[in-house]
Amino acid sequence: MHDLVILSVEIMVKPDALHALSLHTYHHAGEWLRAHFDEVAPQVAAQQARDAAAGIVAAPARGDEVEAAVRGVLEALRYDRDNPLTRAIRAALWSERASTVEFFDDVARSCVRWAKAGARVVTFSSLPMAAQQALVRHGRGAPAVESFAAWFDATLGERDAVESYRAIAAAMATTPEKTKVAVDNVDHGHAAANAGCQVLMVERMGVMGTPWHGFRTEATVHAL
Repeated sequence: MHDLVILSVEIMVKPDALHALSLHTYHHAGEWLRAHFDEVAPQVAAQQARDAAAGIVAAPARGDEVEAAVRGVLEALRYDRDNPLTRAIRAALWSERASTVEFFDDVARSCVRWAKAGARVVTFSSLPMAAQQALVRHGRGAPAVESFAAWFDATLGERDAVESYRAIAAAMATTPEKTKVAVDNVDHGHAAANAGCQVLMVERMGVMGTPWHGFRTEATVHAL
């Protein structure tokens, strides 16, 4: 008997909307950071220190703090380096455009079915929790916010790490063996399977290139 279902927002939302949001983030991150620099200055300083220690970017020149922060954020977004500052910016920008997102129509129906069967549903996404909640709250065709018992993001761990799935099961007072996970990424699938979870590989129309992987594969999460 499975009593926990783990979904990512990425697997629930149509990919063209996610692509548009990613482009929006890259094109408007600098503008947002300039407008909100005083609010996030401590996060900026902390991230610049982490980057400098890792040799990623040079320390900002005196008097150029804002533009140095913008350069650092754009560089991180360009190379998909997730960090607390980019997550904060993504959460803010994605929340503003959440109503432009469309969910696959099997998601809401599946959440209702799982609830009737006594299973709890949680999210585990690379998106910050605030962005996940905004997309679910305002996205077209999204399940009810109350459908989700908990929300997890990269602050818990990486989606390709075995311990992340064990940690989610523990946080929900269950075991990996009683947990089902829907994935669209092979590394995420192997991590969940190695944790002891049951894995379904979801290959959506428009999401191409998933290699052979040995997991049960369906076109919708309803099959989970």
